Amino acid sequence: MANKRNLKKAVNELIFDIIEECFSAEIDNPEKNTKDANSIIEEAVQLRNTLISKISSKVDQKERKKHFASITDGLSEGVNALLAKVDKLS
Repeated sequence: MANKRNLKKAVNELIFDIIEECFSAEIDNPEKNTKDANSIIEEAVQLRNTLISKISSKVDQKERKKHFASITDGLSEGVNALLAKVDKLS
């Protein structure tokens, strides 16, 4: 299990990469992708905020492993879903 700081850093990096991809798609074709890119960015920010708050929450020592496993699963599922939407922008 990674520590909280590294997990937060990973969440931020992945979300910011998705946002960057949305901006790139928006620059490539501004007429078509602006509305869709903005909605993906909003979803990414919401996912980030949710995950960071879960990471920061207090958890019993017995439940720590399950808690962080659910966070990493949620991160991978959320990022994969957002990347699928970003791919449709291109």
